Amino acid sequence: VVTVAAFGISLPALPAGATAFLGGLLAAAVVLGLSRAGAGPIRLVLAGSALTLALSGLSGMLLLLRSQQTTGLFAWGNGSLAQIGMQSIDRLTPLALVAFAGLMLLGRRLDILALGDDGAAVVGVSPRLTRSIAVILAVLLAAVSVAVAGPVGFVGLCAPAAVRLLSTWIPGLVRHRAFIPASALAGVLVVLGADVLLRAVFGAQAGAEVPTGIVTTCFGALVLIVLAHRSRDMGTDSGSTAFARLRSRRAFVLTLVATAVGLLGAVVVATLFGDATLLLGDVGNWLAGRSGQFVSYVLDTRVPRVAAALLAGAALAVAGAVVQAVSRNP
Repeated sequence: VVTVAAFGISLPALPAGATAFLGGLLAAAVVLGLSRAGAGPIRLVLAGSALTLALSGLSGMLLLLRSQQTTGLFAWGNGSLAQIGMQSIDRLTPLALVAFAGLMLLGRRLDILALGDDGAAVVGVSPRLTRSIAVILAVLLAAVSVAVAGPVGFVGLCAPAAVRLLSTWIPGLVRHRAFIPASALAGVLVVLGADVLLRAVFGAQAGAEVPTGIVTTCFGALVLIVLAHRSRDMGTDSGSTAFARLRSRRAFVLTLVATAVGLLGAVVVATLFGDATLLLGDVGNWLAGRSGQFVSYVLDTRVPRVAAALLAGAALAVAGAVVQAVSRNP
């Protein structure tokens, strides 16, 4: 996307999403190709980190050399929820819903992948086909998020990790048909929480100028510290975890209901609170076109940000959860 913008090409929502999707597929192919020779997630993480550093350096060079053509991309490159209306969100949301539905259908196959390639093949699941479909759908979700809000840092890592921490007390969350919607909710909470925090601390103007991805990256760093502390003395027990996933058949409906309620609550809180506190009646008047100038201004700028956070947070979190599943990265 930065490369296209550097040459003065301005793309609408769907072409921008398609560009991000193709770039994501190419990056995924490179990372998987570099890590194929090794076993386990360590080589995959190293390959992904190396490619990220290389692409970040290239993006930085283009931003410096093509500063006039890439005006405004600095904030976007750090994850910005600033939106001009709802057009991009309206056009890209159906793609995210299709990808999400496809991954939910793949949920049991993703559970079986935890048994290993040989174990999955024994029960009739093709590991290569399952991984290919899952990666394509995950890249599509990531592309939608990037097209809407840019690369919001660490959401795809910290949101699934937070859900895994909860699975210690709620075993049903380890099944991917519950884990995927729970990760989506966690991603939305992370991004919406970061946005509300920015608007509450710095005000409307500064909160809109500071990229939300900066806050999520700081949060992700804290999550990494917690994970490192928890895992330093833990061994790997992938076999027992895999069979626990296969045996656990509860909490699917409850997880979906809890996710829906949590999403609704998060959207309501993010809409009402921030740089200015509103009431539900203010929102009702705004929807009916009877609100005052102040309320109209606040909600006209706040609602698209909330919608972007909802879409980007859920898409990135689910994409991260799926990538961790196909790479068997706990």
